[in-house]
Amino acid sequence: MRVGRAYQAGVRRLLLPALVWSLGGCDPDILLGARPVVQVPDAFSDGAPAEDRSISDARISDGAPPSEGASPDVEMPDRSEMPDRSVIPDSSPADRGPDLPPPTIVWSADHERGDLSQWLAGGAANGGGQYQSAGQIEASRDRARGGSSYAAKLTIDTTDGTDHTARLYRRTVSGGAYYSAWFLFNQAHTPEGWWSIFLFRAQRDPNDIGTYVNLWNLDVERPDGGSMTLSFYNHLTMQFTRSPAAPPIPIGQWMHIEAFFHYAPPDGTRITVWQDGVLVFDLAGLGQPPATNFYWSIGNGSNGLNPRVSTLYVDDAAIATGSRLGPGGGGGG
Repeated sequence: MRVGRAYQAGVRRLLLPALVWSLGGCDPDILLGARPVVQVPDAFSDGAPAEDRSISDARISDGAPPSEGASPDVEMPDRSEMPDRSVIPDSSPADRGPDLPPPTIVWSADHERGDLSQWLAGGAANGGGQYQSAGQIEASRDRARGGSSYAAKLTIDTTDGTDHTARLYRRTVSGGAYYSAWFLFNQAHTPEGWWSIFLFRAQRDPNDIGTYVNLWNLDVERPDGGSMTLSFYNHLTMQFTRSPAAPPIPIGQWMHIEAFFHYAPPDGTRITVWQDGVLVFDLAGLGQPPATNFYWSIGNGSNGLNPRVSTLYVDDAAIATGSRLGPGGGGGG
């Protein structure tokens, strides 16, 4: 996916004053990106904002920590002229020999009840639920995985060019754990801004979803109109990371995404991502979040897609400890 110079320049004129102001003394717990978190309305309503950032807000990461003391007034280069760079390490938390214990599934959702009640178990603060911004979420028979009857169907219409989301979420478990789900893309789309499907976020108040802060997510890109692929976006550093190992995202067939997430401040937080069992990202030193009530969220979210209406199916989601499930591990179905 590429963004033109004129669009980037317009975004920079809007965002750089807010960034300069935030670096000049604003409480970092209040401002993240271009919108104060305290202004976020109830995220269950159709008027709630979503990720609220475009692809041109970010830098491309080479795996090194962001430099200190960088001037916010430096003009960012055109991303269309920058190479895609990332670091894939030699090993990952789930690929370190046969001594790992078998996975223990601590939560799962196969949607076989014909509803989304498995996501709601435990309540919104300590369990999970759903949220949308002018999106639609339902249990559907359209594209259920394997021999199952239902899958979650998440649809957004980005015709108006504003933020739209349709997401399901669960609170993360303490310690390192593996978060996985099967995804099916109904058709290929070209993002005109951002398009994210898998993220970790935080809430300052676990009883108030309106106090959320997005932290790290997987975005979908479509470079030069070719195949769709995953990229990693860090909201705390405003950096993208791309992987030469990322397989193309298939259309009309199920794809498995699994992420190991372990919060270990100040510098040991780690996220490792596999796509259909292939190691795609392994990133550490991800920054210090302003809140530590963490939630895992998956679904459909964008501010501009072509074609405009996007439907994403999700099934057999799971949270596991011990070791990863992998694409052959089921995950709830």
